[in-house]
Amino acid sequence: MGQDPGSGPLEKVTLLRAGERSDGIYDEWAAAYESDLLDTFGYTGHVIAAEALLECLTDPNTAIVDYGCGTGLVGEHLSAAGYSVVDGVDYSPGMLDVSRVKGCYRATIQADLTRPLDIPDGAYDAMICAGVMGAGHLVPEHFAELFRTVKPGGPIVLFGNGTPYIDEGYDARFTALDWTIERTKMVNYMTALQRPGVLVVGRR
Repeated sequence: MGQDPGSGPLEKVTLLRAGERSDGIYDEWAAAYESDLLDTFGYTGHVIAAEALLECLTDPNTAIVDYGCGTGLVGEHLSAAGYSVVDGVDYSPGMLDVSRVKGCYRATIQADLTRPLDIPDGAYDAMICAGVMGAGHLVPEHFAELFRTVKPGGPIVLFGNGTPYIDEGYDARFTALDWTIERTKMVNYMTALQRPGVLVVGRR
């Protein structure tokens, strides 16, 4: 599936190959991340993901984990909808520094999402993870560790780059994990670029 890689740090993280890491790029990008994504490229993935999760929720006291939270774009959207029991987890200290200033997370946690997490099983009622699929980020097999931190029956919303999802068979690999997929949707998520994305909604 074709996509426009964009320019600058966006191009760097888009073109990462298997085995390469993205955290250093995100640390350097943190200060300009939102102006680049929102103003230059018209990024909408955080809205698509957050709105999909909100459709699954009714209780503003729901404990939510936002994996790969970055600068808190998803957290801001959930906070504006009245959800305040939200923890943000990310590998990049620079991105977390930006998210903390916003006050949209109950807690921010620095952690490598490709390794075992120091978070108990079923610690959260719901999970959201936007913008972290692909080489240098997370592949489907990494999500088993994230899913175990969600209570059985809890909603899980994933949103990410549709190119690896199609080209690398993520659909079948996600189906093999311990959850039930309820729907998937392909949607372009940058108004200034051709950037196919995929929304996956399911339950633990």
